[in-house]
Amino acid sequence: MPRRYWLLPAILIVLAGAVVISCSGKKSTDPKTEPEPEPTADTVLNWVGTNVVYHEAVGKHDLSIIFVLAEWCGWCRRMKTETLADSTVIHMLNESFNIVHVNPDVDSMVVYRDSTVSCGDLAGAVYGVRAYPAMLFFTRNGDMIDRRLGYRPAAGFLSLLDSVRAGEP
Repeated sequence: MPRRYWLLPAILIVLAGAVVISCSGKKSTDPKTEPEPEPTADTVLNWVGTNVVYHEAVGKHDLSIIFVLAEWCGWCRRMKTETLADSTVIHMLNESFNIVHVNPDVDSMVVYRDSTVSCGDLAGAVYGVRAYPAMLFFTRNGDMIDRRLGYRPAAGFLSLLDSVRAGEP
């Protein structure tokens, strides 16, 4: 009689082991386990420092854009994860602009013409940015030509970039 009580758990253990062994050979289709695709020119923005905006640099574009994006700002996060992740936006930015990211809430020092200032001072005191996200557009010699505030979806942002490239801000 006592042997019958051990028979059922033993059978369940053997069946569970068989299931584990048979499943271990299958390739996972879970997207979390698939390897990340290699970055390409249209999936990665070529960020530069503020020094490129104000000084000559090898390979410098005629136009620059400084993105002022705060970490706590929901619209800034949306701008980064949606608009700045769009492959057409990435392509146009990399092709035509020197691209800079400034977080006004960090104490990092950045170049402004012939001096260094904090990111917050560059955004607030120098350029008067009081709302985020903000996009500051510059000529080749570092003169600001336009400032735009607020989130832009990819299509609207592409239109804005086209107008800046055409000299119509």
